[in-house]
Amino acid sequence: IDDRLAPTNLGSLLFAERPDRILGGAVIDVAVYHHVVADGETADARTFSGPLPEQILQVLRYFQTSPLIATVARKTSLGRVDLPSYVDTALQEAAVNAVVHRDYEITGAQIIIRLFPDRIEIQNPGGLHNTLTAEALYAGCQPVRRNQHLAGFMRDFPSPITGTSFMESRGEGFLNLVRDSEALSGKRPDLKTIAQSVKLTIYAATVMNQDLHH
Repeated sequence: IDDRLAPTNLGSLLFAERPDRILGGAVIDVAVYHHVVADGETADARTFSGPLPEQILQVLRYFQTSPLIATVARKTSLGRVDLPSYVDTALQEAAVNAVVHRDYEITGAQIIIRLFPDRIEIQNPGGLHNTLTAEALYAGCQPVRRNQHLAGFMRDFPSPITGTSFMESRGEGFLNLVRDSEALSGKRPDLKTIAQSVKLTIYAATVMNQDLHH
């Protein structure tokens, strides 16, 4: 009998230096494209690994600091001002949802984030859990979480980027993401199931919409 202690999959995801060595695909790939289609011409490509909270933070820092993230230039009496094209809390909700709700039993498939001049696409392995549908999420249904213990941990993890917890406990995060993103860009985020994966698209703000908010 082997009496050695071994971490659970959850423990590995939360605390292992390289959880992808235990659960293949437990990383986040980010690719930035010059054009509005994924034509292979990337301006940047990164792979974020490490404990899941650190992966999320790496993604959020990239969203916040990369010069390749779309911004909207607006002229004011003080000169040109660059305004954000996305809502920080919406991007955080999207990244956390991808990590928490992905199916870790699907190995060899990672979370993929694609950044285009007009949108961000976040795709994670595993369809919507149980009987959950995109229409039900937009309608504000009670969320059904695939990884309940992981979700519980994220509720207790404070984000240094937004000052909020990674995950709120009332199931309102997705509706807030939709409302805030649509208010900024004028387009509702698009959630769809593609084979055994879920893809969320958040659209960048336009100059016209930014003017409406100032």
